Amino acid sequence: MRERDIEKAYRKQVEARGGMCVKLSSQHFNGLPDRLIVLPENEIYFVEFKSNTGKLSRRQERVISKLIALGARVEVISEI
Repeated sequence: MRERDIEKAYRKQVEARGGMCVKLSSQHFNGLPDRLIVLPENEIYFVEFKSNTGKLSRRQERVISKLIALGARVEVISEI
């Protein structure tokens, strides 16, 4: 399954739960996860989407490790 298809299906599931699925992008900060997910009951986390064959870049690994060290919840999703 392609990354964009996984992301689209996941976004629909989040919205069905009454949540927000915010696309993250930055010209000045590479390696951010693809989406910020905000669900009811203060459930907030970052999600990086990858195809079944995709893998994280070194920069993405470093950013995700830093986010986790700061107490953020981060998920890498490769299938729905």
